[in-house]
Amino acid sequence: TATSRVANTVQLFDKVAVVSGTQEKTKSAGRGSEMKYQVSKKMVELKRDVEAMVLSDNVAVAGNSTTARKSAGLGAMVYTNISHGGAGATPAHTSGLATTAQTAGTNRAFTETLLKTVLQATYTASGEFPSLISLTPSHKGTFSAFAGIAVNRYQVAKGKQGVIVGGADVYMSDFGELTAVPNYVQATANANTAFILNPEYMGVAYLGGFKSEPLAKTGHTEKELVSTEACLVVTSETAQAAVKNLTP
Repeated sequence: TATSRVANTVQLFDKVAVVSGTQEKTKSAGRGSEMKYQVSKKMVELKRDVEAMVLSDNVAVAGNSTTARKSAGLGAMVYTNISHGGAGATPAHTSGLATTAQTAGTNRAFTETLLKTVLQATYTASGEFPSLISLTPSHKGTFSAFAGIAVNRYQVAKGKQGVIVGGADVYMSDFGELTAVPNYVQATANANTAFILNPEYMGVAYLGGFKSEPLAKTGHTEKELVSTEACLVVTSETAQAAVKNLTP
């Protein structure tokens, strides 16, 4: 059974929506309030920021009066079922926060052999099998070219055109099925890693959810602070895995 909860720190994310008094008074096509529209856009940006935090190699920062709190990302919180290149290493942290950065490794190509190695390690360590692999668009293309899943058959219905199958979305391993999910945020947040995840034992915890509150006006400019507090929660790091030090 999967075990090993990892502690983390709640991180504050915020952005400021700014509109002029004239914009707010003017009726725009498709929206009743320019400020509400800008606030909704900032909330989408915050969600991407939270996702980038989750996928990062960031270590946790407890924070103080001069240093902001920071949540550790998957790259620091998962350390058991890891494939590194060269001298790369992710330090274990059986208690407390994940505050020690990983040792840099040597980049190598993403291969099926690397994936199979961490899948076996994850099943052995946790008795559970992860359900998805999060990949950059580049690594998703490499994944679709794995020899074991390259052969496909597609039934063409009468009167329909044929389909060229150029990608694969599911990997059938010795221990279960793994769904491949391309993630464009990961291409900038952590382009050298493929994360193999079991969502049952991980997620994002929010403190108070997303909110917006007015700030003081500056001349004719109206402002609202859009914010949320969140951290990555991993209730079992042995149920997760990663292949690191990959060539982007």
